[in-house]
Amino acid sequence: GFQGDNLIRPVSSVNANTIVVMHTPGQVLMNAWNTNPNVKAIIWAGMPGQETGNGLVDILSGDVNPSGKLVYTIAAAEADYGATINFSPVEPVVVAYTDKLLVDYRWFDALNRTPLYEFGFGLSYTTFTYSNLNIKGYADPGPNSDDSIVLYNITCVITNNSNRTAGAEVAQLYIGYPEVVGEPKRVLRGFDKIMLAP
Repeated sequence: GFQGDNLIRPVSSVNANTIVVMHTPGQVLMNAWNTNPNVKAIIWAGMPGQETGNGLVDILSGDVNPSGKLVYTIAAAEADYGATINFSPVEPVVVAYTDKLLVDYRWFDALNRTPLYEFGFGLSYTTFTYSNLNIKGYADPGPNSDDSIVLYNITCVITNNSNRTAGAEVAQLYIGYPEVVGEPKRVLRGFDKIMLAP
């Protein structure tokens, strides 16, 4: 969309170290160039502000460890989306949302479609290890419970595997429902971003 491919393809065909920085308000199809071996990095930088240049330099130089996660799923093909995406900068489109509860990653899960980049995807200059998952259940509060009642306490240990770089990780908690209740396969129910020293 918006002819970005017409810039990325020729640049990446002659530059063996191409970094694509995308300032987009939503999903963009990338299958025309994302597997090009000359594209060394893809940075989704969201909508730019006055400090966008400084922030990108900090990340690209390694002064700041990136820790952002995608807030939506990026499909491999336009047909993989559950709703029509407006790829025209001029013509407005009326979108029919027939996906009901199956919005974004839930749609891909329901149809067993593999996205190009999944909801919550993001890379860092370090890697993290999850271990010691512990789930403690509490007595059922009964049918009059509200959302403030704690049914489970779930903990784990997250370790920064780098020996030199601090980094932030976003732990995500999904729950799954039995198929008979008609809910999506899995639903994000909690997340927490934590900074970890090396």
